[in-house]
Amino acid sequence: MTRPGRGPVQGRPTATLDDPTMSDGLTAFLTAIGLIFVIEGGLYALFPEAMRRSIQRVLAQPTGRLRTIGMSAALVGLLMVWLAN
Repeated sequence: MTRPGRGPVQGRPTATLDDPTMSDGLTAFLTAIGLIFVIEGGLYALFPEAMRRSIQRVLAQPTGRLRTIGMSAALVGLLMVWLAN
């Protein structure tokens, strides 16, 4: 049997989204993921044909170029996060 406010594993506390003890990092991460869904969903809802053409262009790119673009985007994102903190 678990005690109130304790998780099922050896008395570990469980974090919920409304729990004030939830780490700020997890809150920021969930906020960032939510914003990604909002932005991408909005693009697909507002411009479905343009998004379809964009995906076709991406599929036509060589793997090396996609890898370079992906790494560049990841580094720019990391820089933005670092500057924001």
